Amino acid sequence: MKRFFIGLLLLAVGYASALSKGHEFLQIIVYWKIDNPWNLRLFSKLKEIEEKYSDDENVKVDFMFICCEPSSEEAWQQAVEKHHLPGTQYMSTAEADYTGQFNINGYPTVIMADNKGRIIYREVGYDSNIKTFAEDYLFNDDFLDMNMAEKIQRMIGN
Repeated sequence: MKRFFIGLLLLAVGYASALSKGHEFLQIIVYWKIDNPWNLRLFSKLKEIEEKYSDDENVKVDFMFICCEPSSEEAWQQAVEKHHLPGTQYMSTAEADYTGQFNINGYPTVIMADNKGRIIYREVGYDSNIKTFAEDYLFNDDFLDMNMAEKIQRMIGN
């Protein structure tokens, strides 16, 4: 099952690489738990990103949500429907555990990858600046070359 999941990630990265020049791409992977209250805040920020760029022909933001340790498949499906999550949905269980190989140790965990599969962002918990980071990555050519202090200063607007 892990090989299947790795294959899905590679497929997503391959899809991103195949986009024509002029398109910006960002893969956002979210590990979440049904009973975690921080999810709601995070989901609202991610929905803002999705709504803003869903019709933009020059930007592709792809979402993958992995629900970890749901009590049942029915509970997982209800939570996905309740929160109207964009993108592709997966359920991680004891039989198909997608958390170990990526060292997921808290929820929610957000991982962002560029079109070459490089992880450019990883955060455990809720980050109110996630939308700012995503937009800076998509539209600021030198953002990845900035050091962490410069990125933080830019994100908080000072």
